[in-house]
Amino acid sequence: MIVSSPKTKTIFSLLTFLLITYGLLIYLIIDLIKNPVNNFKYILVFGLIPMVVIVSYRTFKSLKIYSFGEGRMEVNYLLNMGRKTIFLRDMHSWSETVISNKLVNFKELRILLNNEKKPITLNSQENTSYTQVFTYFQKKYPFKRK
Repeated sequence: MIVSSPKTKTIFSLLTFLLITYGLLIYLIIDLIKNPVNNFKYILVFGLIPMVVIVSYRTFKSLKIYSFGEGRMEVNYLLNMGRKTIFLRDMHSWSETVISNKLVNFKELRILLNNEKKPITLNSQENTSYTQVFTYFQKKYPFKRK
């Protein structure tokens, strides 16, 4: 089984952003309690609360661990501790997109399933074992490459 999970750099950067945002929100709420005169801080706090909640939810919802092998793919969702098994024979197609710039090549693997609207995407900068997953698809499913 090939296991592809989010890299620690990705998780660290997302958690750092969320900690800074929560810290700013807590600071503004404490300052608002001490000095309730400023109306601008009310607007800032009540605008920041939905943004922080939505970004936190979307961030933790996007964290998944993929396992490939034996003709199937298992997706482990970290937010709700769920598990989903997808048989790769039901896959419509897969493709790799490579974007080159001066510093690095950005590689993305898109897996399109028959019963899903949005494709599953893995990329080389955010997921571990990208090259192993790509060679697995090249060896096992070359006829479904788009």
